[in-house]
Amino acid sequence: MDGDIGGAERGPEFIAVRAETLSGLIGPAQDVAYGVSVAGAGGCGVGLRNFAGPPQLAAKGRAMELIDEVVAAQQATQRAQHAFARARDSFDAYIAEHPDIREEAEAMVSNAIAESITQMNAAIFGPPPGGPADADHSDAAPDA
Repeated sequence: MDGDIGGAERGPEFIAVRAETLSGLIGPAQDVAYGVSVAGAGGCGVGLRNFAGPPQLAAKGRAMELIDEVVAAQQATQRAQHAFARARDSFDAYIAEHPDIREEAEAMVSNAIAESITQMNAAIFGPPPGGPADADHSDAAPDA
């Protein structure tokens, strides 16, 4: 995260920044060694986004954490979509060269994806109603 603000990724070199940039936290005529601010913030557990974001959000650390999580999840989704598109394109190109296995290969891909989704959903949401885990905890009336 330190690389989010220009200059921070350069390491220990200090970049002088006018105090006005820090929303008037100190007097307007003072210069602040940016590197010292970065090091101080990191040492205190204050994320750099707290200095870069809007002041009303920066004051709400949890909001900034959640914003960062949403952005990271969206970026991971984009990377996964690109990886899927590349894999699918490679698969399609191979199948175009080997049309004799198209049906079987497409069926295997579809079945594997369906099984993966079922397993992922079971891990996230639990087993489906009426599935093997429900057999032990049936809502049916006991035998008389």
